[in-house]
Amino acid sequence: QVLHVEADVVERAALGADRRRVGFRKRQVHARQIGGFELTALPWRRARQITVREIASPAAPGSAEPCVEAGADGRAYLSWIEPAGAGRHALRFSVWEGSVWSHPRTVAEGADWFVNWADFPSLTALDDGTLAAHWLRKTGGGSYAYGVALSFSRDGGTTWSEPLTPHDDSKTEHGFVSKVALPGGRIAAIWLDGR
Repeated sequence: QVLHVEADVVERAALGADRRRVGFRKRQVHARQIGGFELTALPWRRARQITVREIASPAAPGSAEPCVEAGADGRAYLSWIEPAGAGRHALRFSVWEGSVWSHPRTVAEGADWFVNWADFPSLTALDDGTLAAHWLRKTGGGSYAYGVALSFSRDGGTTWSEPLTPHDDSKTEHGFVSKVALPGGRIAAIWLDGR
């Protein structure tokens, strides 16, 4: 489930455990979890009405490992792994269109993926419009023999490049990838090397 807060004063919101603060530009409110979320403004300022509503997820049933990132274009990108039948998985994504998620698109699909709740794929939007996505593929027979697959799209996610592997050192764990968009449509990728 995705929780969306609509208000012209919202800069960013992080809703969590009981009575965590939610950041606003010049105001503070509290989020209290009581069988759901309830937003209450502090009494020292006149409260604006804030609407909280549930937004339907674009992911199919059985999907997992969601990741939301803000792109260089200011839009939100949601990626996830979706079952693709017979031991196969697909990396899919959707873009926030202002009030709904766009129709999901597929980045890649395969039967040789390493899928794990802690080490998940992601999608990063660069400042030149390029999308960069990564996922994990098994590289050998060991439990943690897997590597990074990295692919790029220059047409908004309609087509994707052949995946490349940014390492060639061993058939051990390579994961927990962080990607950072750099100026000029470049990207930096950092990963754990399990040698």
